[in-house]
Amino acid sequence: MKAALAYLTALSLAFGAAACKRSIVKEAAPETNAREAALVKAPNVARMFYPGDRRELTKAVKGRLAEAEASLPAASVVAIVTPHAGYEFSGGVAATAFRQLEGRRPATVVLLGPSHHCARPAIATASYDGYETPLGVAEVDRELVAEVARRCPDVSYSDVPYAAEHCLEVQLPFVQTLFPGARVAPFIFCRHDGEAAERFGKALAEAIAARASDTIIVTTCDLSHYHPYDEAVKLDRAFVETFRRFDVGELYAALDEGTFEIDAVGAVAATFWCGKAMGATRAVALEYKNSGDVTGDVSRGVVGYVAAAVVR
Repeated sequence: MKAALAYLTALSLAFGAAACKRSIVKEAAPETNAREAALVKAPNVARMFYPGDRRELTKAVKGRLAEAEASLPAASVVAIVTPHAGYEFSGGVAATAFRQLEGRRPATVVLLGPSHHCARPAIATASYDGYETPLGVAEVDRELVAEVARRCPDVSYSDVPYAAEHCLEVQLPFVQTLFPGARVAPFIFCRHDGEAAERFGKALAEAIAARASDTIIVTTCDLSHYHPYDEAVKLDRAFVETFRRFDVGELYAALDEGTFEIDAVGAVAATFWCGKAMGATRAVALEYKNSGDVTGDVSRGVVGYVAAAVVR
């Protein structure tokens, strides 16, 4: 376990965790009513990870969704797992995950993902009232966020992990296209220990228990990074098989043994805990590809992507 967590911490720090040293973590929810104007987070990676023009982005998202196939009853899906690379690389795999939700009308979409920049706080939510993309502003469900934070001691309010993060942002255009008007509840995992993931997953399940049919969880996770093609496929398929067994202990044990690599084990484990508490009985892998499969260039290191779901 220690080796796996050390790997993930090093990965986060490699992307610039020094910025987090300057953070001031807010322990209590900000007083939204005291604000004169809504605090909206501007996009970090528009025009880089996805089109910056509204019309082009709409076309890109709808086109990907039209090409994807639905293989699960939408009502059975508690959570989906999606990648968070640029749309040119992982947009098709992301669309496969989101397509399973077609027909649902959630009031809130919970977003879980890993920090690529910060090693603290353990799990971060932010003070923003909304998150902007070229498709508009996704409003935050501040009541749900506050309730989860109240129930889970590992959640702190800090804007710093969101300052340059992309993993949740690239989910938003799919959310806005499929679920116009839905609010979002974002949480970034800066650390990945199993106990915190369990506390968070159970706290989230308790917080949404009375509104489970109106809430969807979107967890984002990328697989191995920059290994030769054949080695990447071996690592990534090991994760897919482990994911299908829907066992948190095995998830951490296999990661610690180096059986696979993922950047969001805390978020995935929390999704498992939450799903089980909400009556989910299985985890389903829907599609796997890596960047070499998408671009056709397998001569260099590749990054793995998976579409998956936790279902009742």
